[in-house]
Amino acid sequence: KSPTLLQQSLRQWHPLYDFAQRHGIDHCVLLRFNELQFALGLYGLSDLSFTVSGIFPHPFVREEVSGDSPVDWLEAYLGHQRRRFSLRWAIRNPFITNVFLLNDSKSARALNETLDPERKRFSTIPDPVFPKAGLGELPSEGVRSRYAFDENRQLFLLSGVLSRRKGVLSALRATMSLNRDAQQQMALLVAGRPSSEIRSELEKVVDDVKTNHAVQVRANFRFLSDPEFEQAFKESDVVLTPYLRSKGSSGILGHAARNRTPVLGPKDGLIGELIEEYGLGETVEAADVSDVAAGIRTYLQGRSAPSMEGMKRYVQERTISAFTSTLLS
Repeated sequence: KSPTLLQQSLRQWHPLYDFAQRHGIDHCVLLRFNELQFALGLYGLSDLSFTVSGIFPHPFVREEVSGDSPVDWLEAYLGHQRRRFSLRWAIRNPFITNVFLLNDSKSARALNETLDPERKRFSTIPDPVFPKAGLGELPSEGVRSRYAFDENRQLFLLSGVLSRRKGVLSALRATMSLNRDAQQQMALLVAGRPSSEIRSELEKVVDDVKTNHAVQVRANFRFLSDPEFEQAFKESDVVLTPYLRSKGSSGILGHAARNRTPVLGPKDGLIGELIEEYGLGETVEAADVSDVAAGIRTYLQGRSAPSMEGMKRYVQERTISAFTSTLLS
């Protein structure tokens, strides 16, 4: 039987608590605040000997409750309320000093107004963009050569965890809806580990694109090594990030901006705001396959003008130093 969320939370809390007590720790920084919410709320009335701060990576503030059926809507609504209750339950703990949201000052303000109007413990922290140094030597063979892509095609990249909510299937189906001339201008590298829920479906869609369409698509269903990952971003023309129902930050934006590679992402949510604010690329209605296809055509036709200066500024504002100094201040 799988442990409940409360049991999981307590299993992580008890070793932390024991370590802090044993070593006289004054303050604990939690890199994943979400996972300890239940325990923090349970210990909210205890006289802790240390204070706590942490990063809340996936705030529910930007979520829209929706569903294709009444049952789906109710399930989404109950999930939203559960996440809201969990955070309200945790924040009652007076020993919590700060809760940081990655790149999201708007959600931090909203949570301060609704859940913590007196102490205002929610604030933003930059989602760090890690430097290229220390990644090791890049592969001697280029991406186009290794995957046998035509040199005259624009190379699009889908990478990271390949899941339904990342819009991977939508992006592939968008390429299938392009006319043949557009398909003949496009190459697509799908590189990452598929989630178990979509692996078989993803393999079938990739095979369909290969067999029945003029897009050159290659799949490498594993996590790339750091040098391979870096090279893929460096040598691609566009990074596809048409995330569905993803309202938080994404490290993919940092990788793309550091390599000055434009992205195609969702209009809504934090990712859409960041793309627009910094000129990181184009935004589309990610749930609409035809709009994702239109965004791809924008790049194929050379009608997109991402901001190189905006990408540079995005990286400069999100250094590891800026992240750590905020976290530890």
